Amino acid sequence: MDIKEVSECKLAYIAGLIDGEGYITLYYTKQGYFAPSVNVCMTSFECISFLQNTTNMGTISRRKLREMHNKQQYVWVVAKRFDIYLLLKALCPYLILKKGHAELLLEFVERRIKEIPTDIYDKELVKKMHILNKWGV
Repeated sequence: MDIKEVSECKLAYIAGLIDGEGYITLYYTKQGYFAPSVNVCMTSFECISFLQNTTNMGTISRRKLREMHNKQQYVWVVAKRFDIYLLLKALCPYLILKKGHAELLLEFVERRIKEIPTDIYDKELVKKMHILNKWGV
């Protein structure tokens, strides 16, 4: 299924999951490249599978258990730039808490899609994302 074919109800539900259980991030790696992603982490494999199957995007992985009594956590990660672009374009009207994050990441991936050379502005976007995510600068 293409993201453009997903119903408004499902898009709103996905946006709610991202607002509540997800994170939208952009950081600059030690290896010297930018790493954008949209992620949702939770214990419900059914819900994580719904995200991947409905959007036809991203990968699912299992988080390593920290304690034996903890429930298994699953993570859905969308890291391909064009997928991020399509996903966030579709979800922006429904996002509330993470709307600012989404708009910032959209700006970054649009620059990459348009093949605008990486410059100091991209690092400024990373700083703004860190502030939004309360990581500090």
